[in-house]
Amino acid sequence: MVGKQLAKVVLLFAAAVLWWAGAAQADLFISPAPNPAQPQPLATPGRDIFEAETGQSIPTGTGGFVDANLFTNGSTTLIFTYGPLGLVPGATGHGDSTFLNEFWVGSSRAAAEAAGNVFCNVAIAGHCAASSPGDHFAIGFAAGTELPFCFSYDQGNATGNGTGGHTLCNSQVDNDNGAYLAQIGLGTTANAGPGPIAYLGLSDNDYPTPDRDFQDLTVQVRVPEPATLLLLGFGLAGLGVTGWRRKPR
Repeated sequence: MVGKQLAKVVLLFAAAVLWWAGAAQADLFISPAPNPAQPQPLATPGRDIFEAETGQSIPTGTGGFVDANLFTNGSTTLIFTYGPLGLVPGATGHGDSTFLNEFWVGSSRAAAEAAGNVFCNVAIAGHCAASSPGDHFAIGFAAGTELPFCFSYDQGNATGNGTGGHTLCNSQVDNDNGAYLAQIGLGTTANAGPGPIAYLGLSDNDYPTPDRDFQDLTVQVRVPEPATLLLLGFGLAGLGVTGWRRKPR
């Protein structure tokens, strides 16, 4: 009896793993900026590229959409990584920006900070510690979710541009005080998806002049690879059934 119950538990667990892995097949999509007719530095409205900057994390020339809406088409867990490693040698996650820049995901900045779902390019008193390239956190989302992320920047830094603190959330437009770029993958042409990896980058000053490099705080958003979980689920199921069959009766 115990063997049968164990086998059932293992099989149920494996089924749950398989279900989760299937859910993780969700993709990321981008909708163009809500006001693509706004003046842009390139010929195609609403599009730009990550430019070169000391300490940059995203390769120069990667294309993207300005202030676009990033969302997922299926229920999944997403992994957010600060200044993704391995793309550019010597990356800092925030280029050469000296402003106080923060990226957070949640219903509010306070809630995101309390949950640890936040990155800061430098330590911001009363908010968060300085993040290191490769730092990450994971959050689950329902299908069709517009990801609740925001950039907060120029938060009273002594070397700021004098315009004070600003917050720019998913799909919002505030070019007079900054902008962000959203891209699926690392191609030179703006890609709206679908795809398992998105990149977000902040320009923390007036866009497009004087700032349009989008390297002032960079984040990778990734759908986890389900292959490892699939193997684990099948392996546990096989061990459970084999053990039950071999048990003397």
